[in-house]
Amino acid sequence: MSRYFHLSEAASLAIHSLGIVALGRDRLHTVRELAGKLNASEAHLAKVMQRLVKTGFVESHRGPSGGFALTKKPEEITLYNIFSAIEGEEPAECCPLMKDGCSFTHCMFSGILLKFQNEFRNYIQNHTLDDFIKDADKAVK
Repeated sequence: MSRYFHLSEAASLAIHSLGIVALGRDRLHTVRELAGKLNASEAHLAKVMQRLVKTGFVESHRGPSGGFALTKKPEEITLYNIFSAIEGEEPAECCPLMKDGCSFTHCMFSGILLKFQNEFRNYIQNHTLDDFIKDADKAVK
């Protein structure tokens, strides 16, 4: 599916990092720790985390015992909120191939790419970090 649908590395890092922070909300999480768990570049993740600070999802604590913590409850943060903070708001109806116009009167893909896009948007709008935490708790038990 990833060859047909692209989720940016930044958006993926943001969603997964906040998932980790939500799971361990009893403590602060460093970029180094998060990058290690996600097998990601610390430099790239630091930029993503600063964007999440600016958009109000996490707060940053400096110093040797510093790190990041959620500023909202996990049930208040949808995956769409996180995605939009990184990617920006997306028009409800747009070409999944990112084209402004089309030479054809009907989509050659019969709208299947738009259907995938809408299903993805619906999924991330209706799932929160709390859903992830509950699923992780079930997997541990």
